[in-house]
Amino acid sequence: MKNLYWLDKIQPSDRDAVGEKAFYLSCLMQKSHPVIPGFVVPAKTFWQFLESIDWLEPLFTDLPNSSLHLNVDEPRQLQAIARSIRRQIAAAKLPDSLLSTLESAVSQLNSKALIFRPYLTSRNPNTAGMLESQAVWAETEAIAAGLKRAWAELFKAQSLFYWQRCGLKIQQINPAVLVQPLQRAIAAGSLQTNGGEAWEIQATCGLGMSIARGETIPDYYQVQPETGAVKFQRLGYKTLAYNLKIGGLNSGEDLLIGNGDAFPNPNSQFPMPNSAGSCLDVYVLGEKAQSEYVLNQHQLQKLIDLSKKAIAEFDEKKK
Repeated sequence: MKNLYWLDKIQPSDRDAVGEKAFYLSCLMQKSHPVIPGFVVPAKTFWQFLESIDWLEPLFTDLPNSSLHLNVDEPRQLQAIARSIRRQIAAAKLPDSLLSTLESAVSQLNSKALIFRPYLTSRNPNTAGMLESQAVWAETEAIAAGLKRAWAELFKAQSLFYWQRCGLKIQQINPAVLVQPLQRAIAAGSLQTNGGEAWEIQATCGLGMSIARGETIPDYYQVQPETGAVKFQRLGYKTLAYNLKIGGLNSGEDLLIGNGDAFPNPNSQFPMPNSAGSCLDVYVLGEKAQSEYVLNQHQLQKLIDLSKKAIAEFDEKKK
């Protein structure tokens, strides 16, 4: 079993190990589509890590092999168990061999910041928006913390509740973690093709965390894919954005995000989680950024063109 799977080298036989997200990104990347490079930490590594932990509480001693019966109708008990598991995962030491492998892989990415994206390798159940990505500086301690926090997302109270309601045992949860370089972003969002009808695009300023955390309402566009014409658009409610920290940026100094200015806001009501090695800041969007659409016609057309090429690629593979 491989320790890591590089996106540009994933093969069809690796699909079950890396999951759908990484598999399709790899297909696009190997056909020269613009995909950010990266690698996947497979589920087997996660289970090996859990087995290496010297669990302090008898309930978790055999966690990788236990049923972990939980009464999800007792919120306080559920939250206490979730906190305990996550705390011990955070405190545990990554095996030296794994940390060395990660450091070597990260050095090849040649980036100052990383994002760890956890997801399940199986198609079901749907975990969209549930497992939060972790952004950290590309430093040894932060790399280890980022991976462990990504894994710990599986043991949040809401995650444990969801697994049980879906009828999943702990052993049936197979998480992969996609690791990629992270850079400052003008905008982030999603595009849905809807089977060839009018495409739906959602976008907000900065990185996509504000959408994932439900803190902004993104701009919405309906576009005609053949012509690129915007059939309908609705301005979102964008008051904040997440982006990489900039060294030396003083409080009150403006920063361009999207189509307008933004200001660092350490006292935001939506503060960054208190996480070691976090490389993100919360920015308050200026009036211009709030009142204008984050994507212009040229950017929309470029997004449509890239999506058309990707769809054509997969349609060709199906023939």
